[in-house]
Amino acid sequence: MLHVEACGGLPYGPRKAAFAAFIDFKKAYDSVDRQLLWKSLQALGLQGWSHGILQAMYSDVQLRARVGGDEGESFPSTRGVKQGDPLSPLLFGLFIDKLVGFLNNRLPGVGVEVVGRCIQAILYADDVVLLADNKEDLQSLLTALQDFCVAVGMAPNPDKCEVVVFNDPGWPLRYNNTAWVLNGTPLKKSKEFPYLGVTFTGGRAWREGRMLPAWVNQRNKGQRALHAFIDKCHSAHLHTPYVISKLYDTLVSTVGGYGCEIWGPGAILAALETAGGMGKNIFETSHNLFMRRTLHVGRQTCIATMRQILNRTPVLTTYLERALNFWNRVVQQGAEDLLYQCLEVEVTQPGTWGHQLIQAVRAAPCTHPSFIDAQGHPQVVEEKDIKLIIKAFVVREYDRAWGKPHALRETARQVHVESSLVRACPDGARDGFKHFKFMQWREGSPPDHKNKLNHQHAFAAFAHSTQHVRVLSNFFCGNLWLECETGRQTHEGRSDRVCNLCHNRALEPQDEMHLFRCPPFESLHHEYPRVFESRAYGNFIRAYYNKDLRVDDLFRKFLTQGGADFWSQLGDFLNDSQLLHARLSEMRPMNQELDDFEDDE
Repeated sequence: MLHVEACGGLPYGPRKAAFAAFIDFKKAYDSVDRQLLWKSLQALGLQGWSHGILQAMYSDVQLRARVGGDEGESFPSTRGVKQGDPLSPLLFGLFIDKLVGFLNNRLPGVGVEVVGRCIQAILYADDVVLLADNKEDLQSLLTALQDFCVAVGMAPNPDKCEVVVFNDPGWPLRYNNTAWVLNGTPLKKSKEFPYLGVTFTGGRAWREGRMLPAWVNQRNKGQRALHAFIDKCHSAHLHTPYVISKLYDTLVSTVGGYGCEIWGPGAILAALETAGGMGKNIFETSHNLFMRRTLHVGRQTCIATMRQILNRTPVLTTYLERALNFWNRVVQQGAEDLLYQCLEVEVTQPGTWGHQLIQAVRAAPCTHPSFIDAQGHPQVVEEKDIKLIIKAFVVREYDRAWGKPHALRETARQVHVESSLVRACPDGARDGFKHFKFMQWREGSPPDHKNKLNHQHAFAAFAHSTQHVRVLSNFFCGNLWLECETGRQTHEGRSDRVCNLCHNRALEPQDEMHLFRCPPFESLHHEYPRVFESRAYGNFIRAYYNKDLRVDDLFRKFLTQGGADFWSQLGDFLNDSQLLHARLSEMRPMNQELDDFEDDE
């Protein structure tokens, strides 16, 4: 269907308009004539005991009518295949497959030409599409379908059938006076139609829009699935970020990314042509919302930090990987397969699926694999090459996000004399500072249940309550109540955002490092021995007072030492310190006056 929409008559002539009628049947599964079904299966070579088993499954099918909560008496069913039976779609597909032979016999040569073959219909279970290269032939196919339905006892539903014309910029206005009729009912003319869940758009050439309606529709479906998923997590009291992240991949990403093997290359190319690239596009907007809701952080939180905490990558890299795997599946079908033959044409035709996928991969900052062999035929892309391509895109987004923090690190090193590199950073170096501080102080191993050693160092895997998730996430994302953050709102220089609770407030800023040795909070230390009696804390505090150049590294090791008890106690300490800070801040005016008096003395 994708090739018909994009290529028309290529490579055997210029692009042609493709006329498609999307057919809906009334109670398709319920209307199958079982005797005709058994004969069809015999004609396909299904004989003997296997044929007898299928017939035995339908020898005594009983139905009951249910009205409200009441059920009537059972009665025998002599038509149709069973609803909900995993075998039913296959049986119906084998039954409706007779339509192809019927159309070929009735209307030979009518259809659309695809790589030298005449295609009259595309069938998937009860989803049927009739194809023609002119309006008269499409009507002939509809008439033949009507005769087929009469012969096999089925009935189309004209009210739900629609016509779309592809590769014709005049669609649908040019055909206002044209009517396609089925069972005496004119069919609806639509600009687009969702076939097997993917939206195909008529009118202009596909290459001009890159299936824009398809991926916009899927993004919107993904957003609805996301909101429903978040509600389910809250009602189930599920708050652990890492678990929610894994469930998101299974329950939400599969909805928003449905069909990305088809529309993904166009969406990726559109994103790469913008300044945001892979990391900033309409798909990342939904992805960022998910990360913020999972971590309970605000809109201004650094996206790269959230990705690091949850061990996530840009959405489009996943779509690209799936599209490359689909390429391999098509190539592995072999030269006799229709999909392979379509792909063979597309690799040299701009605007087609195959060509767009190649263009997307060539944008990767790495060595590009060869998609075509020496004879000009599509070939399999090795798994190691696919991983290299995806990694190259991920690394580029990482470098883009962390470019400014790395520059700040070099700036700080030039003026660094002693102790913390973060505190050595000049006040004027503001752009990217929060990212830089996360990298120096709080960046730990990403959560990964397959690597237990790294897994324990990530709070996202061990914070199980809303309170712990919120306070730990905001602490690691740099959104805490400390003066180093609240002072940003008043545009104070970082060196002026000093602690207003302790007596040596003129000496150092109230930042994350100060919190763990600030005298007013020392009364809480004995309540959390896993935090403040740990070897990592001892190493950090000695380096802090000795003005050791390794203080940043030791502080990061202290904050990411990990373990369930550590994360639980750290979350409790951060909560309690916030409450204590609020209480002490209420007393601050009186204490400030006493301090000023003592200083004057």
